[in-house]
Amino acid sequence: MILVTGATGKVGSELVQQLIAAGQAVRALVRDPQKASASLPTAVELSRGDLSDAESIEEALAGVEKMFLLAPVDPRMVEMEQHATAAAKAAGVNHLVKLSAIGADPNSPRFFLGVHGTSEQTIRDAGVPFTFLRPNFFMQNLLTSAATIKQQGAIYQPAGDSSASFIDAADIAAVAAKVLTSDGHQNKTYTLTGPQSLTYTQVAEVFSRVLGKPVKYIDVPRDAAKQGMMQSGLPDWLAEGICQLVDAAREGQMETVSTDVRNILGRGGRTLEEFLRENRDAFA
Repeated sequence: MILVTGATGKVGSELVQQLIAAGQAVRALVRDPQKASASLPTAVELSRGDLSDAESIEEALAGVEKMFLLAPVDPRMVEMEQHATAAAKAAGVNHLVKLSAIGADPNSPRFFLGVHGTSEQTIRDAGVPFTFLRPNFFMQNLLTSAATIKQQGAIYQPAGDSSASFIDAADIAAVAAKVLTSDGHQNKTYTLTGPQSLTYTQVAEVFSRVLGKPVKYIDVPRDAAKQGMMQSGLPDWLAEGICQLVDAAREGQMETVSTDVRNILGRGGRTLEEFLRENRDAFA
């Protein structure tokens, strides 16, 4: 039995689909089983709870051999993953696959990189056999620019001329499924990227080609970008955390192109152009 947390999100939902298709027994930890049942395969066993409730994690881990750990974006992420790690150790889980982040470091001053680095260290210290998956920016995150691309032919980001190797969430899920269902991945860390590192100017060029209309990249000041996020409803801590990731990109931390996806899957990841052509209607 494999327990999947974050099963209704971008990566988790795709992972569940792939595991079920491969004939695996899957249990999902979900807050609302009725709501989750509408989007997840019927073969998935649903366990009510969340990572802030240690008792519900313990119940969900009964009979589980492997666990995919994906915490929600929350100020309490470290605490949640500590609960999950302790419960996994107590339950005798023999493989914990954690979705982390490229550049994860417990000493990082940046929220998300520090949180993931701290959680990785917690898992190491617990002695649970692990695999850490460290993906770069999701291609799906570009969907947040759909409105301005449609209305103005523009992408607004505070990224300067930084470059990033965007990856499709489906490729992240495919790697996770392979790691969970094959040998040789315990106690390893993989950096997951797309096959290209692109600046936002180059991203805009790909959009222009796919959509058949001009799309431009407009670099905006960091403070203005953060203010815009907060005006759209994001809390201060989350807007700041996102800006800190862009800060890391501006320092060159997101430009790496790794071969880990190809090495694990036997194929390269999807290119940005392939992703945009498949999702063209969202931007056109």
